[in-house]
Amino acid sequence: MNSVSPTTPDSRLSNDSRHQPQPKPTVDPEKPGKDFTYYWNHAEARREQSRNYARTKRAQRKAQKPAMIADLPSSSQGSDSESGNSEKEGTEKTVPSIQPEPSPKIRNYQGSVQKTYEVFRELLALQHQHHLWIVQADCAIPKTPLSPILQHMADAKQLSLKLQRLLQAHVPSDDHDLLIIYSVVCTIQLSLGSRRADLLLIRPPTPNVDLELILWDEPAEVLPVATDTDSIWVFKESLLPLRKRTSTFIRKWGYLGHFCDIYRFNVDTLQRAHMDGDSVYQEWLTFFDLPLNCFPDQRDTEMFFREASIAVFSLGETLARISYVSRALEIK
Repeated sequence: MNSVSPTTPDSRLSNDSRHQPQPKPTVDPEKPGKDFTYYWNHAEARREQSRNYARTKRAQRKAQKPAMIADLPSSSQGSDSESGNSEKEGTEKTVPSIQPEPSPKIRNYQGSVQKTYEVFRELLALQHQHHLWIVQADCAIPKTPLSPILQHMADAKQLSLKLQRLLQAHVPSDDHDLLIIYSVVCTIQLSLGSRRADLLLIRPPTPNVDLELILWDEPAEVLPVATDTDSIWVFKESLLPLRKRTSTFIRKWGYLGHFCDIYRFNVDTLQRAHMDGDSVYQEWLTFFDLPLNCFPDQRDTEMFFREASIAVFSLGETLARISYVSRALEIK
């Protein structure tokens, strides 16, 4: 007969402690963990595994070489088979390859990209010239002699003519490239027109001296060469209305200057006129937002670009005249 041991308070406490949650063992921060120990012990095995994988991929790349390499003389093939050893020695032997000739379409594309790159280079050079011109224009004061002022105005004229002819040799075939070039040219032309007028307007009035008109290469208003539907639509629905707004604005406000009756106007009227001029400029700035398939003939694109360049320059000059009269009224 089995005897049952008596239950004591100490034994009951020991039995209850088994069901209670045990505290987590403390981790020694200086002792490395299991992951660290595993990777440390298997580091060399993993490196060997990486080397085996690299050798396998290298062998696959060699097997996928073009068939023309297999037809090379035996000496070339022997040098190729020894490339694995040469890599370990730090020297690599090149395998002769045949460069395929591009198709005429690809050659034309490469030529177009090269010409567009040259246009961007010329634009950057003109942008730098404009920056230098602005720095010199900022040095002008009312007491500056007339001769250097006229010379600086002539420099602005030459720079504006170069910008107008920017696309004469090549018109980019990409919408994004054309839009970037066009926006930069419009910005520079507006600045040249307005600052060129300021050079003369900040000086005291001089008889028989006013802003000379720039003699452009061609008439400002052009007609489209292409007769397709898109070109005619762009000309009638976009260019003609914008041309009319521009000519009306310049004809109304382009005579302001030293010898006009400034008391015919008030500041509010001139401020509204300046806002109208800015609105016309913004329309010119977004003229080439249309896709290039709306300009199928590059001759039309170049002529529209040239007309926009002339119009924006004239707008800048007219806006400078309005600002001059507005400042004069505020002073008086």
